[in-house]
Amino acid sequence: MRAKPLFFCVACICSVALGGDELPNTERNEKGELIWKLNDYLHGTTAEVGIELNRDVDSIAALIRESQQNIDEDNLEISKDEAASLKQMRSSQAYLDQEEELNSAKAAKLQSTGSDRLEAATREGKARRELAKMEAAAQNSSVLRDDRQELATDQAKMSGHQAALTHAMAWRANLRQVIRETYMLAAPLYPGEIGVLTTVDVSDVGHDLVSGVYNAPERASETGGEKREGYEVTHVSVSDVSVVIPSVDDATVKHLLTVNRTYEVVSVEQSGDGTYYVLRPHPCELDDVLRAAAKDPGVPTTQPDIEPDLK
Repeated sequence: MRAKPLFFCVACICSVALGGDELPNTERNEKGELIWKLNDYLHGTTAEVGIELNRDVDSIAALIRESQQNIDEDNLEISKDEAASLKQMRSSQAYLDQEEELNSAKAAKLQSTGSDRLEAATREGKARRELAKMEAAAQNSSVLRDDRQELATDQAKMSGHQAALTHAMAWRANLRQVIRETYMLAAPLYPGEIGVLTTVDVSDVGHDLVSGVYNAPERASETGGEKREGYEVTHVSVSDVSVVIPSVDDATVKHLLTVNRTYEVVSVEQSGDGTYYVLRPHPCELDDVLRAAAKDPGVPTTQPDIEPDLK
């Protein structure tokens, strides 16, 4: 069943016809390994492509871990130097004299009345202020000022690394989407075709099957083209194609189901409502590439880029 074609943009990382019974722009080496040739910098085995996709994310994540270690060490050094400074100050004669004056004033205040009590309270307040000044001075020693400057420097580096990680993850997420769109199942679908099933607008959920509509880009309908770094954005027509797939946990009627996995067209069937296509999962190294492009960086980030269905 097809609706009137729509028009939307699709990004292609390599010049291939959408769809096909083999993965375009790949070949097998003498070891039987799948070799990708996606663009100038994404090529090699699946593992090598995954490494390249994560090169910037992994290197920046390593810098973040290093910065976090430095910050932890800075805080530990500050605590240690602050404790040493306070201990030294509290053992000084000046501090001990002020403590003695404070205790004397407190005792006098308890034993006095009237103006004598007021005078004792004044002495107590002055002694407390002097002790507080000494404590503050000890906590702002030249050593501690240097420690805090080192901490501020490392925190600034951390902020820069986190901003760079956000940028790198956005770049990686964009490439993942481009690869996904390059290998989408394309219309007209035919038995044996292999490609990425992105989403299904669910119309029915059975015991072991899910039915719905897939927006399939029309094969060889590309027009225009805008070259970007490592890929090209083109305009394609899309058609609503009725599909049936094995049951998926998150499938709900009248909701858009995100699939984003490789499927194979098993057969073309007819019903009273028209033509529909039976699909089944077809795990392959394309899924491994997409999964690699969604790898958790292993450090806190302000922009998570992890897709639960790809974990």
